[in-house]
Amino acid sequence: MQESIVDSQRIDLDLARPEIQGKPVFLQADLSAPPGQYKCRIVLRNLDTGQAAVAAASTALPKPEPDVLRLYPPLLLISGGPAVYLSGGENSQTKRELLTRDFPEMENLVPFIEGPLPGGSEVSAIFRCEAPAKAMADLSFEASMKNLTTGEVHVIQLIKLAERPEKVGRLFFMRFSLPKVSPGTYLVELAAAAQGSTSRVLRKIGII
Repeated sequence: MQESIVDSQRIDLDLARPEIQGKPVFLQADLSAPPGQYKCRIVLRNLDTGQAAVAAASTALPKPEPDVLRLYPPLLLISGGPAVYLSGGENSQTKRELLTRDFPEMENLVPFIEGPLPGGSEVSAIFRCEAPAKAMADLSFEASMKNLTTGEVHVIQLIKLAERPEKVGRLFFMRFSLPKVSPGTYLVELAAAAQGSTSRVLRKIGII
């Protein structure tokens, strides 16, 4: 089967800019594609030397179902800023767009990719939730953490910091603290509920 590019963005990054020096830099891309299975790739290239590094991942875009409650996997963030978030398009080095446009708190946070966290760590989560329009007023969230060895479950209190409307659904910016528990591997579950329907997403986290 022939593979073709359905959407792309380019960001010109000048690492010599004073406001970038000593800060972690994260690239944001708002790409569109029809429902289906996709391979995603990011290429970082030095325009002077031609040297490049490539990272890739796969993802699936579900078919929109306006009458179905759906919670998408979250972007988890932890303390580690100040950070610089850049997005594609004209003047991308000076504009704050996408997530940082409405969630400026992100500038003091960095994405949590992998590795263990200490118990009691404060974690932020940005996630998209789709629900029938009439159900949005009834939308609620809850979270818990389960020890995969002992089965012990801890309830997590979610604090909603902000939200913004999307073309389909809404983006929510939440914050929670991990319980101070014994070291181990835990499964964090976030759940959205509205009018009797529930949608859940899971994320595995190590606690030290």
